[in-house]
Amino acid sequence: MVITIDGPSGTGKSTTAELLAKRLGYYHLNSGTLYRWITFNALQKHLNLNDSDVLFKLAQELDYSNMNYDVLREQDVSDNVAKVASISSIRAEIVDIQRNYAKDKDIVVEGRDIGTVVFPEADYKFYFTASLEVRAKRRYSQMQKDGLDANYEHVLESISQRDRQDIEREHSPLRKAEDAIEIKTDNLTVEEGIEIILKEIENLTV
Repeated sequence: MVITIDGPSGTGKSTTAELLAKRLGYYHLNSGTLYRWITFNALQKHLNLNDSDVLFKLAQELDYSNMNYDVLREQDVSDNVAKVASISSIRAEIVDIQRNYAKDKDIVVEGRDIGTVVFPEADYKFYFTASLEVRAKRRYSQMQKDGLDANYEHVLESISQRDRQDIEREHSPLRKAEDAIEIKTDNLTVEEGIEIILKEIENLTV
């Protein structure tokens, strides 16, 4: 079984997907970490982020089974990941990685094009939304908790810019799948979001 959760940054989809997978005993895949891992390594190697061929070669060479998750939320990674994620060849590579990983698994996958492109035939699809301000506050608080340098105004602008880039990009833009259930998370706890998903799955299964 495949459950997808799509949505923009800061809607709570990552934490929800991870805990939902644990609750169900499913595998969990955060597609955003794959793009962030490419971005982090590109920045570390001082690669030209406008050179799609160089970045694609990097994407093919990286080991995604041994990622350092501690560095993926650094602000410079957040500021540049949308540019890397907009490259069609890299998206195709990551789509293949995700599909191969999920093959024959019960899994919860979250990202921005999971229900529309990666797993269009998923068993259950959800789409998270929340206001820009709520999402920025969440990301800012998480960065502070993780001990990262954080400036609220910078975080707010970064998320706003990422929204524009994700929605307007030519390949696999961020959008709600027609058959996805939308959940507004502005005033929801993670646990409440999980309960809504489980209830919807129960209703759809009947």
